Formats: sequence, C-alpha cells, structure tokens
Amino acid sequence: MSLLSPLSALFALTIPAIIALYFLRVRRPEVRISSTFLWRRAIRDRQASVPWQRLRFSWLLLLQVLTAALLVVALVRPALATHATLARHTIVVIDDSMSMQATDVSPTRFEEARHRARSIVDQITPGARITLVALDDHPRVLASSTGDAGPLRSALDSLHATNGGADLQGALAVASSVAGSGAGTRLVLLSDGITDSLRAPLSLPFDVQYQPIGSSGENLAITALDVVVQPGERDAVAHVENLGRQRQATSVEVRADGHLLDVKSVDVEPHGGRDVVVPVPATAGTVTATLSPHDALGVDDTATVDASPGRTYAITLVTARDVFLDHALRLRSDARVTTITPQQYKADPAVDMYVFDGFVPASLPPQPYWLVGPPAASAALGVGDVVSPGRPRAATAGDPLLHNVDLSGVHIARTRDLRASSFGRAVIESEAGPLLTVHDAAPRAALLGFDVHDSDLPLRTAFPLLVDRISTFLLPEPLPARTHAPGELVQVPAQPGTTGVTVTKPDGGTVHFTAGGGQAVSFGDTDEVGLYSVSQERSGKPALQSHFAVNAFDPLRSAIAPRASLALSGTATAAAVGAPSAPSDLWPWIAALALCLLSLEWLVFHRGR
Repeated sequence: MSLLSPLSALFALTIPAIIALYFLRVRRPEVRISSTFLWRRAIRDRQASVPWQRLRFSWLLLLQVLTAALLVVALVRPALATHATLARHTIVVIDDSMSMQATDVSPTRFEEARHRARSIVDQITPGARITLVALDDHPRVLASSTGDAGPLRSALDSLHATNGGADLQGALAVASSVAGSGAGTRLVLLSDGITDSLRAPLSLPFDVQYQPIGSSGENLAITALDVVVQPGERDAVAHVENLGRQRQATSVEVRADGHLLDVKSVDVEPHGGRDVVVPVPATAGTVTATLSPHDALGVDDTATVDASPGRTYAITLVTARDVFLDHALRLRSDARVTTITPQQYKADPAVDMYVFDGFVPASLPPQPYWLVGPPAASAALGVGDVVSPGRPRAATAGDPLLHNVDLSGVHIARTRDLRASSFGRAVIESEAGPLLTVHDAAPRAALLGFDVHDSDLPLRTAFPLLVDRISTFLLPEPLPARTHAPGELVQVPAQPGTTGVTVTKPDGGTVHFTAGGGQAVSFGDTDEVGLYSVSQERSGKPALQSHFAVNAFDPLRSAIAPRASLALSGTATAAAVGAPSAPSDLWPWIAALALCLLSLEWLVFHRGR
C-alpha cells in the first residue's frame, strides 16, 4: 500500500481540536435558588460545562473522532498496487506448458497465471480489446473480444495446463499477427520464463511486460528409463537427475507390468544425477519407475517404457546357390531369414521382404523386394546385355544408403547393362552405367545389376554394410520409436494389408484412423504421459500390436527455476519487467465510510435530545 497525498496527513490536527472542545466548557453566572429539585438537569448541564473538567465517555465524541480520522485517511489517498490499466489493445499470453504445473505457487503456477489473466479481463471497458494467446507447443489465439468479458472468461475456464513445451517464438508471432501495426498495443506475458529458445531475432511492434510466476527451482526428475538386454538377463536403468540447488534424497520404485520389483533410495547432488539399476523378468511387457514422494513437479517423477521384444522381420531369400547373401542377411538381429530355391517360390503375404538372386518371378510381389544379378530374360526391367563396368562409385555424394560403405578397390568382372532401365534412381554407378538402382515408391525395391559372385565385394567389409543399408531401406518402416516427448507427432507406419489403425491412450481413450496404400498415420494427441497401444487391423490376418511411450525426459523442461527476466531480441531489446502495477485509489470507499459514521453521529445526537 502507498500514500498518494502524504502531506494531507496534516489535517489530522483536527482530531485533538475536537477532543479539546470536550474539555472546554461555557462559564455561567451563579444564582441562588430555594431548591435544586427542579434544577437537577440544569446542574448536570452546568457540571458538563465546567471548563477543563475530566473527560467522560461520550458516543458523540467517539463517532466524531472516528469520522475525522477516516476523512484524514481519505485525504492522504491510500492506494493498493493492482494490475496496470488496459491499453487500447491488450494481448495476454498465458503459459500452459509443463513447468507451469509446479506447485511452488499455490495451487499451481498455471492457476496463478489464469487468476492474473482473469483480473486483467475483469478490467475490460467498452472501448478496450483483449486477446488471449496460449503459450505451449502449439501457440494459438484462445479468444479476442472488445468490451465483452464473457468470451474471454469462457476461454480461460476451458484452458488447462499441458505436458509439452513453450514455443515463445510462435506465441510472439501469433501476437504480432493480431496486433497489426502495434499502435496502442501492450503484451502481458504470464509465465515462469521456461520457454524454448528463440529461433530467430524478433522485431515486435509492441511493448512486452513479463510477469514472472514461481518461487522455487527445486525439482527431481527421471530423465531416462530403458531396458538393457544382456546375455541371460535384462535390467531396467533409470536416471534420476537433480535440477535444483540443494541435495535431494528420494526413493525410486520400479515396477514391471504393475508389480513392484524393488525400491531403492538415492541421494542426488545439485545439478547431478544417479543411475538406478533393477533386474526385470524376461516376460515383462512394461517397466515403470516412480520417485516417491512426489515433488513440486509431478509429471517428471514417473516414466514408463515398453519392455517387450522388438519386431522381427520375415525375409525370404530365393536363390539357387548364394551363401554370401544368406550370411549377410542373417547378421540382422531383427530378421528371420528363410532361404528357398526358385522352384519353391510361392508368393506369401506374411513375408516382409523378398530377395531374388538370379531369378525374377513372373509376377513381382506387392512386398518390398531386391533383385540381384537378374537373368537376361528380364527385359521388362530394362536389363540389357552383359558389360564390363569398371570401378564402381557412388552416384550421389552423401547418399545415406552408402554411409560407411567403402567402394574403393572393389572389382566387378561383369554386370547387366542398366542404362536403358527405368527401374529407379541410381545409387552405385560406373563408366558402363548404373550398377545399383532403387525404387522409392511403394512397394520399395532395389535392382543390383551383377551377380555378387562376379565381384570381390563379398570379401570386403563393404558387403554386409551394403546389405544392411539396402534391407533397412526396403523393409517396412519400423513401428513408432519406443519413447516420445509430450506433444510430439508420432508416425505410425501402416504395414502391408493394413485397413485401419487404432491408438489407445493411457487414459483408455481411443482414436481410430482409416489406413491404406501403405501410408503412415500421423498421431499428435500425445500430451498425456504413459504407454500408448497401437493396433493395426489387417485383412485376413491377426491385428498387429505395438506400443510406444510418452515421457517427460527433457531436463530443460524439468529445470523449473523461474526466470527473473526475459530478453527478447529485435530492433530494440525488450527487457522483461516485474508485474506491471497501477495504484488502486481507496479514498472513495474510506470517504463513504466516514459519511456513514457522520450520519450515525447525527442520529445519536438527536436521540439524546
């Protein structure tokens, strides 16, 4: 509280003056009378009029002193600091990212930000415009209104804290788009300052007033959880990190499929970390680690990962004699390789990839395939006569299919002429034209023009690397990575024959997508942390089940110490300030109370007459 007119306190001298009037009394002349019976009231009045008589209690005196005191207080104009009055256009940016769930401010930082936003909305006047912008992974305008607080209050009521980050650059870009020229515009940023770094310099057409929210930066978080497979055992490894400034002790509870495996106590130094290792059963499908008790930010105190074995790909090698390809393909730990002869070949929809060595089927399969050393009868592929290629080289520098594949010193005796082939783009070429081409569209395919026996490639380390790169390119895309960040877009590749994809969220809600043509499904509703289940319905075959987890593993988001200021770069530096405030004058209320007391004093005076 502040006093806007402190010199007006001199009017307090009227209070002792009022009291002095009750000491001073009027002097009257003495008159002798025969009896005092009829003059008792006059005697009492005379006694009250004796100058400087002892002060007696009087309701009138009390009310008059209180009234005078209130009038003096009103004159000095006491004022409370409140939020600044609105600009012609006020843009309120509300941070609803993960760190705003911290409970160091009661009940949470987000609720405090929403409370401040409501207090700004309550100041709206008929000529003022307020725009609300959400600050999270996907900044957006929540509501904009001129003179009407109803839509703004409804937007605030529907806003909830998320588990994602805070894209400050995007939020300021949204604000700039609604601000126009920026004349008469003020932006109020309600945040703890834990935002993503600016990707480019900003030039803002308005002033930014940053109101920091939060009081503490102490927080423990699980920033990593994985299941490590070793010969004969599997271990869950959880990394506990201390993002605060004080040494913290906690207990780590590790569960497999909901059953408690172990509880370990750890002490973590400030800005340090500790690994907790717990053996898990071979049959475990999920592993969860939890810090107990929870601290100010609970979302990063629990992590869950899928512990089930990864997918195994079915690869069929159709060859009459090649052992080099068989051995190279079997080096893949995720491959189940079956070798058959050309006479045994029959299209099988359960196969994920075919490798045809010296053989081309009459009808190419719908699955990815690799043709190696095709025979002369493959004119439909544009395969020509046998030529001498010379030394092989990469067709395009930096092609990921040839990463770490050293072709120098490789000798090739002969190859099919692929210069007339329109099979796909060249990956390896020579003076005689392409040696290896790939087809990028579905189904993916590769064509190697020479028989590996006609070269010394199988004798070099480049051969298994090349087989691994090509097979990885051809095989169906892997199912979603096991761990994602909240709000991250997850690509769910639709496997061959998939007709629909259903994603079940940790809270039990489901989202269904229609899939076809091998197109991947994009799933973005990943704000909730926990385990997500994916079911791919396939025609005539059992549904393909898989899982992925969403965890708050980012230590930058778990470092919840509020920023005291924010520097925004642009044509001019917009330094952050504390909560903008304006004095809220209290004198009208005090004067009204004084008027009430004065009316009461008038009533008391007239009732006593």
